[in-house]
Amino acid sequence: MSFDGFCKLNRRRVLFFDDFLGTTLDYWSPDNRHGKWKTYYEGLDPFSGHVQWDGNCWNLNPLDARTLNRSPYSVSNSILTISAFRTPADIADAITAENGGTPVPWCGGALIQNVETGQPAFRVGSYFEARVRAVETGKGMHPAFWVNAPNNCLISKGGAEVDIDERFATNQGSKQTVWAVDIGRKGHAYDVGSVGSSPAISSDPTPNPAQIDLSQYHVFGFDWQEKWLRFYLDDQPISHLAIADNNAGFAGRPADGFDAAGWFAEDAELALKCSYSMDPSFLVGMGLGSDTTTPSLLTYQVDWVKVWDCAPGVERQTHSW
Repeated sequence: MSFDGFCKLNRRRVLFFDDFLGTTLDYWSPDNRHGKWKTYYEGLDPFSGHVQWDGNCWNLNPLDARTLNRSPYSVSNSILTISAFRTPADIADAITAENGGTPVPWCGGALIQNVETGQPAFRVGSYFEARVRAVETGKGMHPAFWVNAPNNCLISKGGAEVDIDERFATNQGSKQTVWAVDIGRKGHAYDVGSVGSSPAISSDPTPNPAQIDLSQYHVFGFDWQEKWLRFYLDDQPISHLAIADNNAGFAGRPADGFDAAGWFAEDAELALKCSYSMDPSFLVGMGLGSDTTTPSLLTYQVDWVKVWDCAPGVERQTHSW
């Protein structure tokens, strides 16, 4: 059955779809202005790499000639691979120069949905999902599938973010987090759930209680509706925030009276991201940064990314917008 036929049969409408057919990634360039992805963040030089927010990993941009157009992305057998690796000697000096004279020990990548000349950002009533796996395990690892507000969205909610599959330091667990914050990163954050180990990170990671092998493919999903924010694993709901819950008691947090689901439902926009960075500062501060035991190459593999107008097994909602 064709993909379109599957959509009609299940009464769901696909809003975005990339199954990474062929051997090249569909990203923006001067010759491909409507590519699905961008290899640089909004507002930055489209022909440069950039340092990750905490300074320990350089997001390579295949459009950057100074780093020999080196790419952390590859497509083969309908699989996108995002790689993180120790900075190669042949581009180390160029990265140091681009970073204002400060060396960067790791290279990785961040794919950003092209909302300017490709698919516009999504609004409430969208279901995001990806079939992914992280093959290698090592201290300092930080792969993720997530959505956040593009820089051209309404400024008051420019810090909105939802981490659908975020992994830290080991491959034992995946964390789901909602950030209802403004452009200045002020607001509310909720650890809504986790798969495998506890969302709390420790120097002695909790064994995976559900025996979920996260080195194998799983489908991580996020349902964004006016009345709830719900996370899915392999088409099954696993955790949520809802208006009626008033956010009481999630992940041990006290009720604060803030309506995260309602905040996201009104005037927010979200765009897709897939990334692999290394050594976020909080991991380094906890003694979980990379060391000699960390593999020199780590990969996050993405089979496909889709956005629907409703979650599996859920009737399509009617929205005020």
